[in-house]
Amino acid sequence: MDDYLGLFSDSWSIENDVPGGESISNNSRDYTVEFTTDQIFKSREDMINWVKTVGLKNGIVVVIKNSANLKGGKLPKCHLMCERGGKYKPPRYLVDGQSLKRNTGTKKCECPFEVRGIPIPPDGVMWGLKVVCGFHNHQLAEYIDGHEYPSRLKPIEKEFVLEMANSTTPREILSILKEERDPSNTTGIKSIYNAIFTNKSAKRGGLNSIQYVLDQLIKKEYLHNYRTNPDTNEITDILWVHPKSLELSVNFSSVLIIDATYKTNEYRIPLLEVVGITSTMRTYSLMFAYLSNERTEQLTWALDTLKKWMVEKKASLPLVFVSDRDLGLINAIETCFPNARHILCIWHINQCVMKKCAPMLGLEWQHFNASWHSLINSSTQWSYRQKWDVMRKEYQRFEGVLNYLWDTWLHPYKERFVSAWVDTCMHLGSNSNQRAESAHARLKLYLGDTMSSLQTSFEKIHKMLRIQFGDIKKSFERSLNIPRHQHLHDDIFSQIRCRISLEAMELISGQLKCIEEASHQLAGRCNCSIKIVYGLPCEHDLAHYRYFSIPIPLQSINAHWRRLSMHIHQFNDEGAQPNRTSHVVEILDGMDPHMREHMIDKFFDMIDPSQSTVRAPSYNTEHRGRPTGRDEQSGRRISSFADASTSGSRVSQPAATSRERGRRGRGSKVCNTQMTHDHSPVPPIHDTYIEKLPVPLQRYISHTVDVQPDGHCGFRAIAALIGYGEEGWFQVRFELIEEIQQNKDLYDQLYPDQNLVTNLLFSLNWFEPWAPAMHWMDSMPLGIVIASRYNLVLHTFGENVGSCFTHLPLRTPPVPNQERREIAIAHVGNHFVQVFLHPHYPVPPIPTWWWQHSSYEAKEWVIPYRTRLQLWYEVMGTPPPNASGAEFGGNID
Repeated sequence: MDDYLGLFSDSWSIENDVPGGESISNNSRDYTVEFTTDQIFKSREDMINWVKTVGLKNGIVVVIKNSANLKGGKLPKCHLMCERGGKYKPPRYLVDGQSLKRNTGTKKCECPFEVRGIPIPPDGVMWGLKVVCGFHNHQLAEYIDGHEYPSRLKPIEKEFVLEMANSTTPREILSILKEERDPSNTTGIKSIYNAIFTNKSAKRGGLNSIQYVLDQLIKKEYLHNYRTNPDTNEITDILWVHPKSLELSVNFSSVLIIDATYKTNEYRIPLLEVVGITSTMRTYSLMFAYLSNERTEQLTWALDTLKKWMVEKKASLPLVFVSDRDLGLINAIETCFPNARHILCIWHINQCVMKKCAPMLGLEWQHFNASWHSLINSSTQWSYRQKWDVMRKEYQRFEGVLNYLWDTWLHPYKERFVSAWVDTCMHLGSNSNQRAESAHARLKLYLGDTMSSLQTSFEKIHKMLRIQFGDIKKSFERSLNIPRHQHLHDDIFSQIRCRISLEAMELISGQLKCIEEASHQLAGRCNCSIKIVYGLPCEHDLAHYRYFSIPIPLQSINAHWRRLSMHIHQFNDEGAQPNRTSHVVEILDGMDPHMREHMIDKFFDMIDPSQSTVRAPSYNTEHRGRPTGRDEQSGRRISSFADASTSGSRVSQPAATSRERGRRGRGSKVCNTQMTHDHSPVPPIHDTYIEKLPVPLQRYISHTVDVQPDGHCGFRAIAALIGYGEEGWFQVRFELIEEIQQNKDLYDQLYPDQNLVTNLLFSLNWFEPWAPAMHWMDSMPLGIVIASRYNLVLHTFGENVGSCFTHLPLRTPPVPNQERREIAIAHVGNHFVQVFLHPHYPVPPIPTWWWQHSSYEAKEWVIPYRTRLQLWYEVMGTPPPNASGAEFGGNID
């Protein structure tokens, strides 16, 4: 071996041994010393890794020039060179003089650098190294990040990327790789996308994306159907239903909500989603349909297919449909389900009325809006007619407004949205398609991209459905096994406890609170809407049961609330189906030969997608979608009649409403948006919300902005103020849960009562469209969580001085004043609104518990507010606290 290693010390002549005889520039540097070593490497891989490591330290990217394994008694070989070595060779398919289609370049510059691995006899397992030429004819790399070879994903990194790809965006994966796993990693975002794409291609096993989706639909036992363009064989419409969703529809088909969403796929075609409501008020997704357009013919095909599957499953046909006023959808529902009631989404109607009528009415809009809500909430047809007559007399000078209401809405559709007619059927409180909108939002969170392929869309939808079914099963189990304490100690619930859903029990509990003023003699004779709309006993029935000490009979509860299972129990198999094979053969024999071949091809496509010739949908260039150029969430809410009668307006400065709200739209910077006016505090214009806050504070408030009163109002206000848009309330709930769970030790110290942390997590964990009282926001304990999560200053105001506080982050040092975000909300009655303040407003006190548990760095947040904290006590006329614990949080109990 020593004689063999002696070869390493031989001198090499540059003039004679430079590969290819390339000339060396006088400015080039010789790296022979850096790569010269007497080290014996245990393997070829060790030798290559050593050379590459030395190269990276010196700004050189070394690649394999050529290599060969041990074969035919010959020793293996391995030659390494600079990545810029060699000469560019154009593709063979190019004719002489023809240029490339893409505007590309080359890094090849015939760099002469080369090192050779020397295999050590007899078997060549161990290796030495010899420098053939140590010169480079180019400038060396200053940054390795722009070079492909060192930036490639390592096998363990590639495995990590593929594991994370199902739940994390590529940019987040790259961030984790660089910041948490390997700070020296030079991988680029393109490598992440390439790894994911390669994995998807490998997963398909040679099938194209459409064949793969059809194959997965069959393997996962989805009911599915599709139509193709006969000329191009491209899919025009495709829909699928999960078998468990169809089972749920057997138990819960009373109300179905239909809505289309856009910008979910690369083909730019709408996605129609049909959702239902379980007995635990959970939303389940029944059908997904990608349709070429939303015309009557496509919608009728989709709904008729769904109806056929429901009939085959022996499910009851839906009693109520809820949708917006899409004429094609209205016609499709009337065609496929002629006996079902159709309710129009009241939210969309109110939006249209505001857009059309508000400009014509001007300052009269607020009063008109209250009258309009009173009209559509009429409980009887007689009161509806009376209110309409009053409106026509009161607004007779606005003939255009009255004609619009009558011709567009009331005359053709009043039976579909006015309470006097709508509340004559069991719609479970769903007079809007908000559940479908929430389902769309949840789906888009999973898709994470507006340009998903059909394969990606199906995979993400399937994953979402698995989680959705788990949540529904959990809600069933809670209703069956975890009764509420208030229900355990009241004998009136003895027959229905753990036999109906907890949500139905909550609705009944709400009626029980009213029985003191209800007459038990009206039981069975009243027309209370809860009996019809929800199928539950009303306050008069409950007064009767309480008066005679009778438990609530299970039979008085509609069967919808008694079903607490995803499985079908009420139907029995009627026996084996007859063999219809011979009948199918007879039909095929009687067909035209061309049609027979077409049907046979379609049959093989269904049973063996790998042989299918079906192509992906074509790209739709005339797609619908949300309007661009404005805040997606602005104007998202129209105040209800109750709100309109107690609040001046949603935004108390009409002239600045659209402009100001547009500037505060999604993605806009939120810091100090309420301090853009440089003037002294002035009395606000009429705003009932402001008037309910402490009088000394009112002149410092610029205006308030209302949000939808659906139990999520506090989270809606926060979402709007931090730039998510009002509909981002669900994301705020997610992130606050995450904040508490990730810093649980800190919050356990902050809230000594262990149940408080648990109760906070419980109250946050609700993502249905309407939240019961137990899931409303409690701004006092959550204020500091919000401030810490979003690293901002949060002011919470209440109807008295003692309920006003400032919440600061617990852990982080303060940000510069010009980047600091300051937001405010107010709790008035049982409702939260956004608050916008004038400059130099007094700052409410900081809870004592923040002083006790905040970090040393975080305490610097308070420095800019010291003067205005003192100003608060002067303006409010209250003495500052002298003792620890005088403020809320000194003693949490």
